Order: sequence, then structure tokens, then C-alpha cells
Amino acid sequence: MHSLKKILSLSIAIVLSTALFFLAFSLLLSPSLPEEGSPPRLYSLHTGDDITITYSGAFASAKESILIIVFSFTDDSLAACLRARAAEGIPVTVVTDKRNAAAAAKILGPDIITISRVMPGLMHQKIVVIDEAMVFIGSANMTTESLRMHDNIVVGVNSPSLADTIISRTVAFTMPPVRIPYTLRHHIIGSQDVEYFSLPEDREEAFTTIIDLINSATTTIKIAMFTWTHPVLAEAVIAAKDRGVDVEIIVDYSSSRGAGKKIVATLRDADLDVLTNQGPSLLHHKFLLVDNTTLVNGSLNWTKAAFKDNDECFLVINNLSTQQQLFMQKLWKNTTLEAR
Repeated sequence: MHSLKKILSLSIAIVLSTALFFLAFSLLLSPSLPEEGSPPRLYSLHTGDDITITYSGAFASAKESILIIVFSFTDDSLAACLRARAAEGIPVTVVTDKRNAAAAAKILGPDIITISRVMPGLMHQKIVVIDEAMVFIGSANMTTESLRMHDNIVVGVNSPSLADTIISRTVAFTMPPVRIPYTLRHHIIGSQDVEYFSLPEDREEAFTTIIDLINSATTTIKIAMFTWTHPVLAEAVIAAKDRGVDVEIIVDYSSSRGAGKKIVATLRDADLDVLTNQGPSLLHHKFLLVDNTTLVNGSLNWTKAAFKDNDECFLVINNLSTQQQLFMQKLWKNTTLEAR
């Protein structure tokens, strides 16, 4: 009898342990998606997020439609998820750059509408829209390397107004670049003012906004940028440093020795400490953080081509919440630990 009780107790313990393991595992794999009325949510590998799982969860949650606008799409797992949703009757549309459209169409299959964006510059945006409400905007492409290796931030929001603004502009993807006036730039998301910029339509406003934000800094500026070649932006950052703003910069290692070499030298000549990432992964960020309260993030590298020719987009998130500030502090710490 004693042995039987011991066996039963051990069996129960094993069952409970197994159940707890699978519960923890399922919670790990269940992404926290942005909810309506909640502030923007930030995702990054450097803070422990799995963006592939986030996107898979978002695709799985779709009840009406999935729209993806992205430079490159080659990830097998996300393609399989989209093919499954399309087979279930969910309309899926993927807009990608003309240089990558054939590869995207091949991996996505015939049930998914794949649009090749033809224009002088790159179709460089990175956007996901679910059910005309849930929106993800960031610097990550839909490639395995970008999602699981490279340094990126993705911003997730639940905002029908922002989704409508993005969707209304997809008409420009089937014609030469056109300037479509905004009906709504500012979106109140979880009590925060979030601004959306889409280029080339808004290139003048976008450039002016970034310059104004740099000029408005009173205490700190943090910049993480994959490619930086625009001299006017460098001049604005140097001027901020000269008026006493604490400026920290990190750029991608390969870019700092290639296209961005001249700007990095200019910044260092002005006594700015410019770090570069180490290791095989790309520092693919394109963000500006001003006074730890305003975040600019999206697909936009700081190059003349990005502002002049490309399809680009970014968000300006004003009055960062305490949680968002802590996220950026952790991200910056973890990113700079891997740089020199």
C-alpha cells in the first residue's frame, strides 16, 4: 500500500510538472499582441522577443484580411502560415519590391496576391496590417535572418485609423509614385499621440520632422542606424552635441566602413563617440530617441535616397510611457554591450 501511494504521488507529480511545463511553453509561444485602446507595444530580439512568433500569432488571429508591405519576404515558416490562412479563405496580399517579388511569389504560392512594386527607388517599407485594425511597423524584413538574427524594432498598435491610412495608400503601389494627401497623420493610440509618415509622398514633412526633433532635444539623443549618409542630419546632431545634449550613436559595422564611412568620420571628428556593432548579425535599426520621451522608428535609413526616392515609413511615438522608456533603456544597454 505504501509503495502504491508513493507511485501515485510520483505519477501525480510528474503529470503536474509536465502540465506546468507545457503551460509555460505555450505561454512562451503565445505572443502578446497589441490590443485596441492600449499604447503601442515594442518588440525586439535584444529585449527577448521572438518577432517570428509575434507575426505568426498575428496571422493566426486574422478573421478578415492580411496585408503585408515589405521589401523582402523569404521566411519559410511565415510563408507556410500565410498559405494556410489563404487556404482557409482569409484574403492575403503581399506588396514587395520588384527585385524580390519573384522570390516572394514563389514561396507564398498562387493563393496569395503578390504585388511587385515598380518605382525608381526601393519599396523599402515594412508593414503588417491585420483585419484593417492591428498594425506592425518597424525595420525588420520578412526574412529568417532579419527576424531571428539582426537587430530590429517592430512597433505594434491596434488602430483602425492608422490601418485605414496605410490601406488607402496602397493604390499608389500599382501606379507610378503619386502624392496622396493625408486625411489623418496624428493617431491617438492608448492616449499617446502617434504620427505616421509615408515616403515618398511625405518626404519634405518627414525630413523636417526629424530635423525639428533633433533640434528640440534638451538632454539626450540616442541614434541606432543601419546606414547613415545624409550630411544635413549629421550637422543637426553635431549642433545638438555642441549645445550640451548628450549624444550617443551606434551604426552597423559594415556600413560604417562602407556607405556610411564619411559620415562616421565627420561625427568622430566632431568628438562624438560612434560605436559599431560586433559579430555576424546586422545592426538593422533605424531609430532616433530624443530625451527618452520621443521615439522615431520605421524603415527609413538616414540616406538621401531614402528621403528622395524610396517607399519608406516611420512612426513618431510621443510621450513614451514608463514601460516604453524601460524597454528602450534595456534595448540600448543590450545593444551597446555588443558594440565598441
